[in-house]
Amino acid sequence: LPASAKSAKAAVINGDDARGRELLVRAQRAGLTTWSYGSGEEWDIKPLQVHHQVSGQSGKIKVKDRVFEFSSELIGAANLENILAAVAVGFALRIPPTAIAEGIKKLRSVPGRLQRVENSRGVLVLVDYAHTPDALEKTLGAVRPLTDAKLLTVFGCGGDRDRGKRPLMGEIAARLSDMVVLTSDNPRSEDPCRILQEIEAGLQKTGISKLEAHAAKVDGVHGYRVEADRRKAISLALGWAQPGDVVVIAGKGHEDYQILGKEKIHFDDREVAREILACQASVLQP
Repeated sequence: LPASAKSAKAAVINGDDARGRELLVRAQRAGLTTWSYGSGEEWDIKPLQVHHQVSGQSGKIKVKDRVFEFSSELIGAANLENILAAVAVGFALRIPPTAIAEGIKKLRSVPGRLQRVENSRGVLVLVDYAHTPDALEKTLGAVRPLTDAKLLTVFGCGGDRDRGKRPLMGEIAARLSDMVVLTSDNPRSEDPCRILQEIEAGLQKTGISKLEAHAAKVDGVHGYRVEADRRKAISLALGWAQPGDVVVIAGKGHEDYQILGKEKIHFDDREVAREILACQASVLQP
């Protein structure tokens, strides 16, 4: 570890990380004050009681010998881990606990990371950057417990990239979602239809049903549709969603573009979802 001229030296380490224990030992040997965080009982900072809801999460975090209360609009296990890290850094910097709690409470969202798209329909719409099998599984696994209604997932896979992940992501989406809409991500130079076929192979292994193009109602159905046009795919999922449902639009997150062949066009999942929701809301108004 490099030397530092600062009088107070500290290291904040994720104890749950595969190399967490090793880093802790190295930091302590270097004379640093260490702050470990994670889900395990042995770490300095760990969650005690956490309540997960569609509106966010709240509860208690134990910080060494004291209990720290928090509330946040951020949802999911990944964001809880980030909150633990923020608390650890705050205490390492000797920031007053009240200021740490206020900072956590005021943070509205991280762009493209389970970012909420506000609407008046009672549907939780989330845009997330998950574009690998592990990330998609963690994202859907985090939001699945938030509703007893439907979880609808819109996603695709990028072209000119790892083809092996495509069926894996299809299987994950089918297993953890009630409804799946397969669509284009950034096809780049690949044929979008071929990409979708390779994802679809993973879905079909789960036994999920492919819906007919005219299917309008999906209550009680475990099925999927293929729609290469991403805007139409998002519109399809939002049109199916009912109050209490969760819609996850995955793969692009904070990106505000789509690469089709050699052309790069403006496309932001968050903007598109807001436009569609506003349009659908105007149609539903008496």
